[in-house]
Amino acid sequence: MKFKISQEIFAKWPEAKIGAVVALGVNNQKAPEILALLRQQEQQTQKELSGKIISQLPEAAAWRQTYKDFGVTGNKYVSSVEALLKRVSKGGQLPDINPLVNLYNALSLKYKMPFGGEDLDKVKGDIVLKIAAGNETGRFIGSTETSICEPGEVAYCDELGFICRRWNWREADRTKLDQNTTNVILVVEAIPPLTETQLKQALEEISQLVEKYLGGKTQVEVLSQNKPEWSIDFTSGKNAVEEKYQVVETVKPVKKVVKPVKVRSESVSFGLVIKKAIEKVMGKDVNFSVEHPENIAWGDYSTNAGIITSKPQE
Repeated sequence: MKFKISQEIFAKWPEAKIGAVVALGVNNQKAPEILALLRQQEQQTQKELSGKIISQLPEAAAWRQTYKDFGVTGNKYVSSVEALLKRVSKGGQLPDINPLVNLYNALSLKYKMPFGGEDLDKVKGDIVLKIAAGNETGRFIGSTETSICEPGEVAYCDELGFICRRWNWREADRTKLDQNTTNVILVVEAIPPLTETQLKQALEEISQLVEKYLGGKTQVEVLSQNKPEWSIDFTSGKNAVEEKYQVVETVKPVKKVVKPVKVRSESVSFGLVIKKAIEKVMGKDVNFSVEHPENIAWGDYSTNAGIITSKPQE
């Protein structure tokens, strides 16, 4: 299989560097040492960021600009590293998911870089970071609804759809790491002001810690404009499952609708439940939104319905 970065990515972000660690034959069942490392790093990061505005950190601000470059406006979507830093800076504790995820979360906090990972046995074909055409589908971790990439957004994809949307914003459920994962690709991303030297340090550390605590054998590579792909001696797809989706684009207005509820396709069912409850209580339609929170650990959905309905209605 191959791990590839489309040249259209480097055309827009020529200084981007994407690092990857492939680990084969790991044991992802239990590693208390890694969980302890995560908790220690949370405390250290909280002290380090005390009194600071996370969005103004150079590392977070750089990703905000990158997201803006591919069409993200406002604060609706932020990079995975900014979401982690915000949660920890407020005293929050990251969930104990599994050793691989705990490890890359700890190092994401340490290096202030986005880390992610995919189960290679669940990937179908090559992994490509590209500009989405707008027909790549999938489900986020913890969601039962379909999601579709927007044309022009940056996404990691394989033959079956997206595996991570908006570059590093949210992982797909289909290729997520779990306790049964034995073959994995861990991805680390660096854009200025972070350097290739810092990226290589992060890759070296995560590679060493995986082998030390989880076993297996690791391979490391850095992709750049001069080396946009990596051929990996591994055949993906052993446990790949093609998911079928019924895509709902919009919610159709019903009786006495003033404005249609604006909900994203993956949140339609949840939005309809709220809509019916509001109509029953208030006797009329109210315009509100339903969306995924910026971090999946905060829940599957969020809505401003409570705020909207608490205001005086015309």
